[in-house]
Amino acid sequence: MRSAVEDSTRFAGVLALVLALLAYAYSPLLGSGFLGEDFSTLLSLEESAAAADPERLYAPTECSARPLATLSLYASRALWTDGGRWTGAEALVLRLEHLLLALVAAWGLHGLIRRALTPWLGTDPAKAAAHTGAALFLLHPLLVASIGRVASRGDLIALACGAWAVRTFLTARQERRVEGVLFAAAATLACGLASE
Repeated sequence: MRSAVEDSTRFAGVLALVLALLAYAYSPLLGSGFLGEDFSTLLSLEESAAAADPERLYAPTECSARPLATLSLYASRALWTDGGRWTGAEALVLRLEHLLLALVAAWGLHGLIRRALTPWLGTDPAKAAAHTGAALFLLHPLLVASIGRVASRGDLIALACGAWAVRTFLTARQERRVEGVLFAAAATLACGLASE
């Protein structure tokens, strides 16, 4: 039987390995400026902000034509730009926001896997599967590419809201709590407003 010290040491080692792999995977993105279609996405955002037309939230742009993604980019524009103009220095901040959304999605996925597998596998194997699933999700090449694109904002919001919707729904159903089901419904609605 392993001691608590051995378990915590092993956990710290695995966590350090995963963090090193995450740093290796994401460091090229965090060191670069805006790429490819990022400029057209931000230009369409500027045009819709200049028009001050609420219907432009649903206009087909590179932000996947959904209002939650567009409102999120408006908030980033208000927070991080100088006078509403994108200069290129904001690329790091937008990618860090995308990475934060991916971490929130991984957290939701972790809880979902653990909650779903615990009745069949037991606590320890379910926790191990949840850790592995969240780590593989964060290191997947398609997620790394999504974090690099400004136009992926809506997809990342939908991913985070979707993971938490399913996690919360499963928890609420198992514990028979109505407020969890209502939160899951609201998160599902947010998914629809964030991405296609």
